[in-house]
Amino acid sequence: MKSNANRSDYADWLAKEDWTYFATCTTGYEMSLKSARRVMERFHMEISKYFPCTMFWVAEKFKAKDGFHTHALIKVPDLCPFDLIIQLWQKVTGGKGKHKWQRIGLENYNPDKGAAIYCTKYLLKEVADWDVYKKPIRTIVIPRVQQRKLRVNRHKFKKSGRDFSIPANSDWI
Repeated sequence: MKSNANRSDYADWLAKEDWTYFATCTTGYEMSLKSARRVMERFHMEISKYFPCTMFWVAEKFKAKDGFHTHALIKVPDLCPFDLIIQLWQKVTGGKGKHKWQRIGLENYNPDKGAAIYCTKYLLKEVADWDVYKKPIRTIVIPRVQQRKLRVNRHKFKKSGRDFSIPANSDWI
């Protein structure tokens, strides 16, 4: 009884977020819980390179074979292309071309379909892994690198008597 109450609490917590997509992510190779976590971290990082992203994911054990697949709730801006999410899944899982395409079932999130409740089903299993990743909205400024010659000064250190070459524009001087 208590696990149903916990599941309901988790579902309510997930339902508060305004998700964009629900995804079922699989690979052609066997994923352990550890590899499922790594691939979902990379998936989130790749999406975050293009758009601010919040992602909830949970791993589900296959019933008919060894290994896991994942379910994810993804929140990105509306202008994020559907195809970009699919292409980034292929990138992080090594999907190339028709014959090595890794399956991702991606659909627009509809709160009435119960995806949040479905995801919580696997949170309370004995063998489970899940996480929430958030990416804050911020502007990244890349500084311009100026090319300049380094002047090298020779300094003697009294204690050791050794010569060291230290760039003149170093913080050490």
